[in-house]
Amino acid sequence: MPARRFSYLTLSALKDILANKKTDSQLAAFFYKYGLLEIYRKLGIASKSKKIIEIFEYLSKGDEDKLSMLSEIVSEALKDVYWERLLEKNPELARGLAQDGFTLNEEGQLIPIVSYTMEPVKEEGLVETLLDKYEFTVAKNHLKQAYDNYLDGNWEAANGALRSFLQDVFDQIALTIAPKEAADKEAGGNRRKLLEEKGFIEDDTESRLVSGFFKFASYRGSHPGISNEADCRLRRYIAVALASYYLDKLGKFHVQNI
Repeated sequence: MPARRFSYLTLSALKDILANKKTDSQLAAFFYKYGLLEIYRKLGIASKSKKIIEIFEYLSKGDEDKLSMLSEIVSEALKDVYWERLLEKNPELARGLAQDGFTLNEEGQLIPIVSYTMEPVKEEGLVETLLDKYEFTVAKNHLKQAYDNYLDGNWEAANGALRSFLQDVFDQIALTIAPKEAADKEAGGNRRKLLEEKGFIEDDTESRLVSGFFKFASYRGSHPGISNEADCRLRRYIAVALASYYLDKLGKFHVQNI
């Protein structure tokens, strides 16, 4: 199963449900199937809830194989404890899954809220590949901060990181295309203006699109208590889509304009 990332909110809510629905012996048998029985037993007399979340956190911090195992465990556990109105009766689980981009069907199976072609996690994976290609490490770090804060429900912090992410993408593109000129210009709008002059941001329509996002990103985005999940998700979709477009364009543009 492909690795999926789950927020602490989702894992914590699922932990409580499993602890209430399953005996200690049933949980031991459940984790035995995944080769995790030894870890479960090592936690000794700890409560069921503590042992479950410890295993979840252990897998969350692991490599791709451990993340894939966590995905399988979460999917199977949700089907195993599913009952009608599960999400209605467990709003924290519903909110966590929604933040992660999922809901449950009538059989308790995880299904994406939007199609996989629009799934932000997948799109971010494509952007991260391009960020690695050009060694835009600062931008990549901002993107990770935005994603982590989004999963944790820290909307304002996620918004701020998204703005920093996209600004650094344009700054680094400018330094890649015209290093001497860009180095003499202040980061931000001045370097984006240079990209317009060089024809990378091709026309007034593109220019207004890009500048419009930065105006939108500065509007209410980082003020505590004003942003919300839908607002943050919109900013995230736009920022990642713009970065994906211009990072892909960079390779073609740079080759043609050496």
